[in-house]
Amino acid sequence: AGIPVICLVHSWDNLPARGLLAAVPDRLLVWNKYMVEEAINLHGVAPERIDIVGVPQYESYRRIAKQTDENVFRERLNISGSMRIITFTTSVDWVYPDEVELLDKLLIEINRGRFGNAVLVVRLHPTDERTSLYVDKYVNSKLPIRLDKADSAFAAMNTGTVGALESVINFVELMQFSDVVLNVASTVTLDALLFNTPVVCPNFSFTVTADSWNSISKLYRSSHFSRISDSDAISLPKTIDEMLEDIDRGINYPQEREKERQFIVSTMMPNLPTSLLIDRSIQLAIEDKQRSAASNTEI
Repeated sequence: AGIPVICLVHSWDNLPARGLLAAVPDRLLVWNKYMVEEAINLHGVAPERIDIVGVPQYESYRRIAKQTDENVFRERLNISGSMRIITFTTSVDWVYPDEVELLDKLLIEINRGRFGNAVLVVRLHPTDERTSLYVDKYVNSKLPIRLDKADSAFAAMNTGTVGALESVINFVELMQFSDVVLNVASTVTLDALLFNTPVVCPNFSFTVTADSWNSISKLYRSSHFSRISDSDAISLPKTIDEMLEDIDRGINYPQEREKERQFIVSTMMPNLPTSLLIDRSIQLAIEDKQRSAASNTEI
């Protein structure tokens, strides 16, 4: 029909891990130079059709972070000003089947004072069935644990909504004001690095073998995540004892790995005027179509 088509790639793992594009759009909008390479090499998109626009959600996150208040955040989760905040963002079951056991072991260490006066904030996954288990187990617990619930818009899929603004603000505060963030090979790693928050990614399992299809080490070696794994911006402990040590270092020496974290931010989610660049891409696509239509009319 001659209508220009623009594709804004949803997330950093889409081009290498979500199948081939059904069609090549007039303009493909990506986060960074790495995604340009993936679009060219994996999907055959011509370089002149690709625009680097930065990360749409991070444009909002950066803006929101300038207006947040740590006291408001702590009051919302009932966390005193003197408590260190260790945040664990949960996964779906197939990604990390041993999550329940790991959280139990971590909570025992926090409760016995391994990290001083600290609290564990568990960011509940919006779609995983274990969320109800955590709610039943911990919602009224007297242990140093808080549950933070994500709305459905935080699922790694198109849910048809961008989510409530309040929910987005709550998430930005969590990433911004946590002392350490733990997650298993998820985009949350980038979310935390955006705010220069130390990240610990457990690289061990209790039940899944190293040669299994969902071995945790394979997740960290995937084409998109390996850039972070190789950058030394995060820690990848291979035992629970190493994980506890890395959490301790993240709390007490947050300046470590700071240069590496900044490198990831600058290369993978550059601070660009994303909205303006998207608008420019739309204009370019329209102008290209108009020129093409005019040329065909002349012929």
